[in-house]
Amino acid sequence: MQINFMSQTWQVRDSEPRELQECVGLCDPKNNEIILDLELEGDPRCQTLLHEITHVIEMTMNLNLTEHQVDCLAAGWLHLLRANPKLVAVILNMDDYEL
Repeated sequence: MQINFMSQTWQVRDSEPRELQECVGLCDPKNNEIILDLELEGDPRCQTLLHEITHVIEMTMNLNLTEHQVDCLAAGWLHLLRANPKLVAVILNMDDYEL
């Protein structure tokens, strides 16, 4: 999968065996890659993906957030998006904007 942010394309992929050590995800700005632990599933996988995407935003915009701040934002986004599916629809299709 690829994501685009601020004119940059990032590749999101599963890790190779033993590629990630002591972590379940990695944001590699040199190669514009997000790497997720191959064994992650469900909510932990979604949380990790949002965590690494938050790093993309944080690095691109020079925010200098801590790991704790990045993790809290990722957890917050996951909860917000899952609890409010209409919000996603509104964001994706502003022509049908209706609250």
